[in-house]
Amino acid sequence: MKKRLISLLLAAALVVGLVPAAAAFGDVPAGELSAKLGLLQQLDIIDGYTDGTFRPDKALTRAEFTKLVVTMLGGGDAAELYAGYTIFTDVTSGNWAVGYINYSAKSKESGGLGLVKGYTNGSFRPNATINFGEAVTIVLRALGWSDETVGYNWPTDYITKAAQSGLSDGVTLPAAQPVTRADGARIFYNSLFVAKADGTHIIDDLIGETIESAVIADVSGDGVSLYGYSGTFANAAGLTRDDVGRRYKVTLSKDGGAILRAEALEESGSSVTITYAYYSGDEVTAVDGTVYKVPADTVAYANKDGADSGATTFGAIRDDLSYGDTLRLETDSRGRVTSVVALYGEAAVAVYEPGDTQGEVLAALGAPSGVRIYKNGAETEFSALSEYDVLSYVPGGAVVVSDFKLNAVYTYAVPNSAAPSRIRVYGEMIDLAPCAKTSVAAFKPNTRLCLLFAADGRIAGAKAPDGSRAVGMYTGSSVQFVGGPEVPMKLENIEAGDLVEVSVDGKGEPKASAVRNSAPGKDLDLEKMTLGGEALAPDCALYERAAAGVLPVRISRSDITSDTVAAKDILHVGRNSDGSANLVIFGDVTGDRYEYGRMSYKTDSISVGYIGDHNVMTTVNNIMLDNSKGRTEAPARPSLQLPSGLRESEDERAYYIWAGVLKGEYTNVVGDTSERMLEAKPLEEKYSVGRADFDGSSAVILDGKRVAVADEVQVFIESVSAFMSPDDFGGSVPQMVSAARAQSDKFDVYTANGKVRVIVVK
Repeated sequence: MKKRLISLLLAAALVVGLVPAAAAFGDVPAGELSAKLGLLQQLDIIDGYTDGTFRPDKALTRAEFTKLVVTMLGGGDAAELYAGYTIFTDVTSGNWAVGYINYSAKSKESGGLGLVKGYTNGSFRPNATINFGEAVTIVLRALGWSDETVGYNWPTDYITKAAQSGLSDGVTLPAAQPVTRADGARIFYNSLFVAKADGTHIIDDLIGETIESAVIADVSGDGVSLYGYSGTFANAAGLTRDDVGRRYKVTLSKDGGAILRAEALEESGSSVTITYAYYSGDEVTAVDGTVYKVPADTVAYANKDGADSGATTFGAIRDDLSYGDTLRLETDSRGRVTSVVALYGEAAVAVYEPGDTQGEVLAALGAPSGVRIYKNGAETEFSALSEYDVLSYVPGGAVVVSDFKLNAVYTYAVPNSAAPSRIRVYGEMIDLAPCAKTSVAAFKPNTRLCLLFAADGRIAGAKAPDGSRAVGMYTGSSVQFVGGPEVPMKLENIEAGDLVEVSVDGKGEPKASAVRNSAPGKDLDLEKMTLGGEALAPDCALYERAAAGVLPVRISRSDITSDTVAAKDILHVGRNSDGSANLVIFGDVTGDRYEYGRMSYKTDSISVGYIGDHNVMTTVNNIMLDNSKGRTEAPARPSLQLPSGLRESEDERAYYIWAGVLKGEYTNVVGDTSERMLEAKPLEEKYSVGRADFDGSSAVILDGKRVAVADEVQVFIESVSAFMSPDDFGGSVPQMVSAARAQSDKFDVYTANGKVRVIVVK
């Protein structure tokens, strides 16, 4: 009997990679169940009906389930020897299941299996549905367990054992609930991996290598691919697209061709899938505006253009990321990102042309009807999209919508203007998505047109030019457009880091003018969402540019604590072709871009000048910021504005100031890019408060007003000159603040932009 089982398992190992599980039964879609059925079918444990269906919702009878157990144990041939007589009054000779039932009922001492019992009236009730308690009891007995080892409280003890052992994984039913064919398949699949009473497993004769930690790179109809491993594996473990980017302990078949089991290794943390927008420093921003801390040395996996990089770092792959790429971030128990998986793949692109229906556009993308859609950083419905919006979709991700348009003139096309795949715009070659060829070909070279851009920077189409002007930050060799792609171009008389409006001259060359950092003359009412009384467009996007040289960051209304933004704090207002304001770029209106702490200015020689009531250091060798994250040292930007009270002093003197610093990428005149401190903002709003002034752990009452505690607040214990860290409180800032309140009854709090940034425990 065991020899027959081993031969079946080895045969399955050889063929498991040859027959796609999803093709087994017409009424079982690809996924977890179909994968399990694929292996069980190859083991001859479970089969379907002659019409090619499996009928997963049909209840199993006691006779059917008994046959499946005997088959799993390789006892089909032995059952034939027990078919010629009657044990149970309702299972007589000639019944299709008589051999299986008799063989299962006979005691082990009599040569049988000793797995099933009948009723007190001598019947077996072969056509009655088998319930959950009966099913797990029979299978556990088949694995060598008994009342002596499981317990005598039936069926409760057997159901508990099934749950503890993993036999009932994926099946949660009351004891008396009938077991369907789908539930039965899951139980039998699990039985291959559950420990028998002697400590062995049925699957032991089949398994090969165990990969203790593997990251899933892709799951498709072709199988499963793993980062760092060549080829694909047959999917006998039921992995789905939702598992891509997750880390598993993987059990392979003996021939290495199939993944038999995948055990998730995320118990201590979690993972989140995001649609990438951009990074700045160690912050990654998703299209919905959520910001994640991802240091450059974070472990990363990527397979761009089909080339598996194996394990690398986020710093090594981040420059290859495009707006709309899918990232899976794995975090530890404290919420810190421990690894990144970049799910690359060229997006399918479609333009929402006038007259198109939702079904037509999603079909062109190959996207399912229920796919999530993001536009301007917010999730939206298809009905909210506008004509000529560009939709991008990578299988397994979300649809990302770009409404970015750019008036231009293209000078020539490759291979030709009748069937273009690339065109020269602004002196640089830009790729076309396949859907763009017809609409771009309708325009001849050296004529004005309006280009429609996909989220990844490819041109998705063209239409007649309009009066819109695009705004972005010049990098020295390209413009990173606000809410749009990065487009290569060279601009005259514009410095790297400048915010510019871009248009095109008659020769097709770019021309740009710096966006004025001055008031447009109108305040913004955030309660009414009006600019000088004029209603903003419904999809108006809000951005903050905390300092010169920093890419504007998408923000939401809730990020701004005030109800009004003064005209002097508004850098730019962009408009739709109908004249409505659809883009507002602020200066520093939230303060959230700064990192706060205790700043020390260390100098060899200090030169102090005076501007108004402030001192200005014109010579600073380095600046160090102390906070709960540690010490950060960076080159200073010249002429940092400091609070009054500092005076000329001796060499090697350090000044300590509560302040915020803004770090970003700085590009010098020769094009070298490095991270440096761009701005420093001393915290001059100081309040002395008591414990009773705190409104819980989320706010402090200052001068009668409730001021929220910032998410990144710094807490400093003055008596020991040390910072408290949220890491010591499970990553919870409120718990840290609550603990700080218990230390004293006197506190100094420092605020900026309407939020408490520093709490000093006196």
